[in-house]
Amino acid sequence: MKGVLRKLKARTEEALLDAAVQALDCVTPELIAGWFKHCNYRPHIVN
Repeated sequence: MKGVLRKLKARTEEALLDAAVQALDCVTPELIAGWFKHCNYRPHIVN
């Protein structure tokens, strides 16, 4: 996300909000799972 935000160089509040939406679109479930795994977080499964 940081890379996308830096690339878009938003300089106003409106541009920043638009850039944040674009950056969030780049985040996939696989990236999120990889981040949690990297941080040694384990999923809590409720039965």
